[in-house]
Amino acid sequence: MKLPTRLIFIGYFVGIAVWWGWQSLQGGNYLAWSTWELVVGWLVGGFVGYWLLSLDRLVDVYVTHPETQLAHYIRYYIQKGNYRWAWQTLGQRKGEQTRLTFHSALFQVVWLVLAVFAITSTSALFGKGVVMGLGLHLLLNEWRDYIASPDRLRQWLFWQIKREVPAKEAKIFLWVMTGAVALLTLLLF
Repeated sequence: MKLPTRLIFIGYFVGIAVWWGWQSLQGGNYLAWSTWELVVGWLVGGFVGYWLLSLDRLVDVYVTHPETQLAHYIRYYIQKGNYRWAWQTLGQRKGEQTRLTFHSALFQVVWLVLAVFAITSTSALFGKGVVMGLGLHLLLNEWRDYIASPDRLRQWLFWQIKREVPAKEAKIFLWVMTGAVALLTLLLF
């Protein structure tokens, strides 16, 4: 079974945007630009957050592990101006990048603190969208890999932890983070 991560991601952000839009229509504020600016900010922020997580792969190529064969290929394609091919190659060979900073359980805990702060402290939906986009993208990647290959998930998610994390603990971690994202979503309303 393949988890349709992009569909879930888009549905999440569009669903919340529709809810806010509906609230604006109900309140009679449908002609006010400030109302729609918030909704658009939420959507744009979500997709910025989505791509922010993907940029971790480029950091790996240029900073963290520039000596790998993949890094040499990607830098070569980028130097030649073939950005599309570089991005496709990164996507096809993402299994080789198992030690990414943003793709780890420790980063996800830091993200959780940042998300609570962003959601409770700011009224800007763009910032909330960025934080939730990044976290939801990571969580969906985790569930996709857990369903497809729990061993692969544990390899890249818990690489900073200096012990073998059993599959049961990995599943508990995923459910806790799923619950945290659900609670953060409720705070948005």
